[in-house]
Amino acid sequence: MKSRDLPTCNGAWVPAVAQVQRNSYWLVAPMVEVPFLMGFPAAVHKIPPTPKLGGVGTRSYYAGYSIEFVQAVLRSDWFSGATSILDPWCGAGTTCLASLAEGLPSHGVDINPVPLLLTLRRLASASELARARRFALRRFEAGGDVSEPLLHRWFSKRASADFLGVSEAIRSEFGDPLQPLRMGAAVSSEQVVAAILFIALGAAARQLAHAQTTNPTWLKMRIPSRNRARAHAVTIANTLRQILAAQLVPCTSKQKDRGLVTLHLRGATDLGLASGTVGAIITSPPYLTRIDYAVATSAELAVLSYSEESFELLRRSQTGPVLAQPLNVEDTETGDSAIAEVLRKIRRHSSKAAESYYYPTIRSYFSGLNEALREAHRTLTSQAHFGLVLQNSYFKDILIDLPQLAKEQAEGIGFKHVDQIDYPCSSTRATMHPHRASWRETQAKTESFIILRKTT
Repeated sequence: MKSRDLPTCNGAWVPAVAQVQRNSYWLVAPMVEVPFLMGFPAAVHKIPPTPKLGGVGTRSYYAGYSIEFVQAVLRSDWFSGATSILDPWCGAGTTCLASLAEGLPSHGVDINPVPLLLTLRRLASASELARARRFALRRFEAGGDVSEPLLHRWFSKRASADFLGVSEAIRSEFGDPLQPLRMGAAVSSEQVVAAILFIALGAAARQLAHAQTTNPTWLKMRIPSRNRARAHAVTIANTLRQILAAQLVPCTSKQKDRGLVTLHLRGATDLGLASGTVGAIITSPPYLTRIDYAVATSAELAVLSYSEESFELLRRSQTGPVLAQPLNVEDTETGDSAIAEVLRKIRRHSSKAAESYYYPTIRSYFSGLNEALREAHRTLTSQAHFGLVLQNSYFKDILIDLPQLAKEQAEGIGFKHVDQIDYPCSSTRATMHPHRASWRETQAKTESFIILRKTT
């Protein structure tokens, strides 16, 4: 479904329900009526108010916005002149795929390799999916030359070795799909086939581990050794084949033009791009919701031969790490900034672990976000626009107005606030929890699209 550019005027309203396409199926997203802002087509106002659960093949993930939303933004007055697009928190590549649909070159950056493989999976052709299925028909040997493999969290040593044997066979046939990502190299067909296979192998690990939780993207952190799955090589191979057989080619692909997409396995604070070369940025950083995206992708990381050590390093390197951060007892928040005031309130809160865990963790988030905003500013051309989708949150009864706090940080770096669209959220992970505190019912959640412009 193409987003339609409708005339805009202040005071007009959008329908209360919008239908958006998510990969190869449809979702109906409840909307809240909001006034148009000058310069934006109607479709910009149809962003789902909260991230929706989508899928690539058999891998679920959360995305902050739809392809149609990004396409509408790219056609808006603010972004229509951009010659290249960057997403520093690429996720599963929605910004890159929307840019591809608009014929624009894009760079997708993520410190976690799994979302980048999901992006490659979304670029796959029918012939590449067929190649992956043919490959899965072979017989696999055991492997496992990895010190303390992450797979041991859920599987016996033998089963872990059998999984790693499949991983080694994929790399032997198609190459390591992560190496081109580290180099920012062009997408190749072999890399895409390898991505298809690793995502499917991760789905097989999820299915056979019996470690799923009520969160559809999550696995139990660890299973006692006596209860770990003892899946045999034949079972792993058969499961992989069944998963591949059920997959469809993503309907959003434009394979012949995918050379416009460049993916980078890097962090948002070190993009590896030349200064002043990016035409615009459209992205959604991790919200302050303490979701551990490394844990959410742990099955895929495990079949990519991640060890316990490399997994923990990734967890600590993410924007907004959820692991406890070291706290200097002499460290205090000074100044009259809104961020400093929020941090002081959190540190002084009477709840358990407010000072020892939540304060340093949230402080680390804002520190990392500030570094990432500075790096984004460096890469943008003069007067280029920067679109951010962010959501507010709460620590107990303390409002953390992330959109406004990020705007304050950005203005201190050299961005000018241009415009903003707010979307009330009907539900979040916190409000859906069955044991949530009663005061959460009255806490208003808002998702915002902030438009900034580089001025200095």
